[in-house]
Amino acid sequence: MSLQNIIVQHDAAGLGIESKQKLEKHLQKITKATSTLYTTSIFQTEQIQFLHKKNTEAETRRTTKSVVLGRGEGKVMSYDDLVTARLKRAEKDAAKEHRPGKGRRKRNAAAEMSDKAVDTLRRNRATEATAI
Repeated sequence: MSLQNIIVQHDAAGLGIESKQKLEKHLQKITKATSTLYTTSIFQTEQIQFLHKKNTEAETRRTTKSVVLGRGEGKVMSYDDLVTARLKRAEKDAAKEHRPGKGRRKRNAAAEMSDKAVDTLRRNRATEATAI
């Protein structure tokens, strides 16, 4: 027995025939509305999950760094050519990492000033600004 029948039988026991029919119509509308609500919510959640999955795939594709194996060779590379190009690229990257870097720049004399010298400069500037 459905909830709709239970409501009509128990709650509408004292109502007339026309009132029962109106109540049944309203209950049918409510049940139809709830069923459409549930189906649309199910479809929306499925669509959201699908879009989320596609978005995460796109994010991984964007964050993955592409490695250029060769440029301007003008030929279609076979699998063996790709493997050799990858090995050459790995050797090149390893050699690049072991190369010594540039030396650090030395600090300027102004940057090495003591705190007292900086304070005196600030005081002098402040007094010059007030004198003007």
